[in-house]
Amino acid sequence: MSMVGFQVPDDLLEEAKAAAR
Repeated sequence: MSMVGFQVPDDLLEEAKAAAR
């Protein structure tokens, strides 16, 4: 998954998602 101006590994994205929950 890659957002506009926001590219990070899936691991980091998943962690961010879990933290954002």
